[in-house]
Amino acid sequence: MLRQKTRLSRKPDTWRYEWDAARNDGSWSDQDLKTVSCGSSDAQFRVTEPPEAGCPAGDLLAGLEYSEDQATTLCLHPLER
Repeated sequence: MLRQKTRLSRKPDTWRYEWDAARNDGSWSDQDLKTVSCGSSDAQFRVTEPPEAGCPAGDLLAGLEYSEDQATTLCLHPLER
């Protein structure tokens, strides 16, 4: 996943996310997200970047510490198994 933030005075800031699925081994107040393959049976959520309007209804928010820059909100879309 690629995220870019436009800057007027220099090249855009760019972050790359190497994972696109996760499982939570903790509670939502104390998240313990683990990176897993989207095809894995352990995958509980698809990790997505939120659109400008925010995460879609039904999606959960990952803690900021799980984004590469620790400032970007990521959406967790529940996977149906």
